[in-house]
Amino acid sequence: TMRLVTAALAECADQIAPTVTRPPIPMPAPRRAAVARTRAERKVWADHARRVDVAQADAADVRRWRYTGAPVTGPYAALWLCARVEHRPGPFRPLGETQLRHIAIVASGALQRIERALDTCDRTAQLARPCPCGGQLTVYGGAGQAPAANCDQCGHTWTARDTMTAA
Repeated sequence: TMRLVTAALAECADQIAPTVTRPPIPMPAPRRAAVARTRAERKVWADHARRVDVAQADAADVRRWRYTGAPVTGPYAALWLCARVEHRPGPFRPLGETQLRHIAIVASGALQRIERALDTCDRTAQLARPCPCGGQLTVYGGAGQAPAANCDQCGHTWTARDTMTAA
C-alpha cells in the first residue's frame, strides 16, 4: 500500500513540477579577469559577484522538485505538493484549477488507501442477504471498531461477539 501511495504522489509531483516551477535565474555573462582599478569598476565587479551568487542559490534551491533518479519518499512528495497547494514561497508559479483538481484526486486516493490499511475509516455496505424479518441488512465498521450488522426494518443488531457466542 505504501509503495502505491508513494508512486502516486511522486508521479503527481513529476507531472505538476515542470508546469509550476519557474526556470532558474540565468547566470550573468562571464567577465574578463582583470583588476578593478576604480571605484566604479569595483562596484561593477561586486554587482557581478552578487548576481552570480543569486543565480547559483536559485538553481540550488532545495524547494525545487529534483529529477535525480534517486527514490522519492511518499512524505517528501506529499509535503512538496502540499506546499504548492498552500502557495508557500519559492521558485513557483501559482497552480491552475486543473492542477489543483489533479492533486486533490491523487491525495484523496492516497488518503483512502492509507485509511483502509490502518483501519481508521468508517465503512458501510448493504448485504444482498436479507434479515430473517425481510428487511435490508447494513454492515458497518472500521475506525478501530468491530464490525456490526443492523436491520433497517426490525432494528436488530448483530456484532462479532454475537456470532462468536453462537458458534
